[in-house]
Amino acid sequence: MEFPAYQGKLVSIVTERNAVVPGMGYTSRGYLIRRFYRANIRVCSNAKVKEINERGLVLEKAGITFLLDADTVIISVGAKQRNDLAESLKGEVAELHIVGDGQKIGNATTSIESAFDVAMKI
Repeated sequence: MEFPAYQGKLVSIVTERNAVVPGMGYTSRGYLIRRFYRANIRVCSNAKVKEINERGLVLEKAGITFLLDADTVIISVGAKQRNDLAESLKGEVAELHIVGDGQKIGNATTSIESAFDVAMKI
C-alpha cells in the first residue's frame, strides 16, 4: 500500500475490524503501522462499506454515514472468500483490483503481498 502513497496518491485502508492486520504478530504489526504513518496512509477501522460509487466509498462508522473520496479501490475482505461485491462492480468501475482473501484465502502477510503486487501494477 505504500507504493501508491509514495507516488503522491492519498491511501486509506478501511476495515470492519477494530484493528488493521490483526493476524500479524505484535512486533511486525507495529513496524507496519509505523510504515503506514510515515507514508501518510490513513486507517479507518470499525467502518462498514455501504456502497462504492463514482466519487468513492460510502462508509458507516458508529452510526454515521459519510463519503471517503477515492479514484481507485482495492478490495480485500475477510477470512472467507467473498467475491459478491467484486462481481457486482465488474463493468461498473473503470479500475477494479481484488487482493487478499478476496483473491485467495491467506493471512495478513499474503494479503499485503497481493496488495503490493496490485499497487506495483497501477
